[in-house]
Amino acid sequence: GSFLLILIKGRDLINSFITAVFLLIVAILAIQEKERRHLFYIGGALCLTAATVCVIDATLVTKTMRNNLKKALGIKTETSAPLAPEPIAPTRTPIREAALRLPA
Repeated sequence: GSFLLILIKGRDLINSFITAVFLLIVAILAIQEKERRHLFYIGGALCLTAATVCVIDATLVTKTMRNNLKKALGIKTETSAPLAPEPIAPTRTPIREAALRLPA
């Protein structure tokens, strides 16, 4: 069961990389035609965006595939540290009585 899932995800990973490379080549060729037609430039920018999304998809597939493989093998996964540090509670400084008195 899990081996078949790994094969399917592996094919999806290869497909994402091939698609990203193809879209990157099309984007470069389309952006070079900026001087002739402006719609080619817009299409090239959209191809570049789609290639970026394919690369993000490939990294997410790789991450989930790695986690599923670790679960199938019984390897304990470590949680990564949070990106933002935990907030520190503000500390109060004691107010001196002399600071509270108003000058006469």
